[in-house]
Amino acid sequence: VNVIGTAMTARYAIPHLRERKGRLALVGSVSAMLSAPGLGAYSASKYAVRAIGQALAVELHGSGVTCTTIHPGFIESEIAKVDNQGRYDESRKDGRPKNLMWPAKRAGRAMVDAIAKRKREYTFTGHGKAGAFAGRHAPGIVHFGLTRGKSKKK
Repeated sequence: VNVIGTAMTARYAIPHLRERKGRLALVGSVSAMLSAPGLGAYSASKYAVRAIGQALAVELHGSGVTCTTIHPGFIESEIAKVDNQGRYDESRKDGRPKNLMWPAKRAGRAMVDAIAKRKREYTFTGHGKAGAFAGRHAPGIVHFGLTRGKSKKK
């Protein structure tokens, strides 16, 4: 869904957006730049969304249509209540740090603002920006931080 759904939706929306010099928004994730243990497939799908956004930004250049790829950090939502098979479980715990989460309304305003300003990529939440920066520019340090204290498998 993250990859094929995004690509196909964009493909069919672009002709209509060209008529109005519209804006296309794709929802990526900080995980596109910083993969955490257990989130490899999710991170890969969001990296693909980022790549689609980068390609579309170039392809659409000069057409009047812009593509904004949004990379949020932690947002208050019920996403953690959905398991890897897509089943909703009200009792499932949300392991994300509450003090780092943005309210959905605040996140929505940030996204709308980025799209209105026709930004190519927009990463938000403080920890999201820090994580994305570290993932891109200091992957060795990120690896060390994520593996510190773990014994090597033999």
